Amino acid sequence: MDDGPFRLNATEVQRGNWFLLEEIDSWISFGGDALTSTFQTIWLTARKTYIQ
Repeated sequence: MDDGPFRLNATEVQRGNWFLLEEIDSWISFGGDALTSTFQTIWLTARKTYIQ
């Protein structure tokens, strides 16, 4: 964990934001618009393995 400050690389990240776990779950379940398939795969694996 890190308390920041956070500096996003503008060439790699369009924008940054904070979301509740349930918001991300819902976003993916409704198609995951704007989320890469890689992010979705990693997220679903992490949720099953580490975040209960």
